[in-house]
Amino acid sequence: MLSTLYRRSLLLGSLIAASFSAISACILWVSPSADLKVLDPLAVKMGAVGGLFVLGALVPLAACFSRPQRAPRLNASVFAAACFANAVVVGPPLAVPLQSTTSLVALAVALAAAVLCAYVYIDSVQLPSTRRFRRKRRRES
Repeated sequence: MLSTLYRRSLLLGSLIAASFSAISACILWVSPSADLKVLDPLAVKMGAVGGLFVLGALVPLAACFSRPQRAPRLNASVFAAACFANAVVVGPPLAVPLQSTTSLVALAVALAAAVLCAYVYIDSVQLPSTRRFRRKRRRES
């Protein structure tokens, strides 16, 4: 059932994850720098914003317009990277209240999309072997 709605749900999930990640990166970019003593606070903030834009917004947006049935493992890794990018900016040195909320929403949606991609890949791998097993049972009967 999920594999029939895979394309639409992946498109919707990637658009939601990309938009919330972009909103989170914009809020993080406008927010004041954190109080870090060892690292440069501006470099940490700009690195987090750049990583969130690339891994959280641009890459899932590119993945949603590709053909998802061809590479479900690649899509799963793309959404896992989006989860990682959103999880990094939720940490205490960088988080701003509204930004952490949008990052958590994007994190949940990207995680659900990664699990969906993994499910579709497992379903596509197991399907041919079960067909062979059913044909073999029919011949024996």
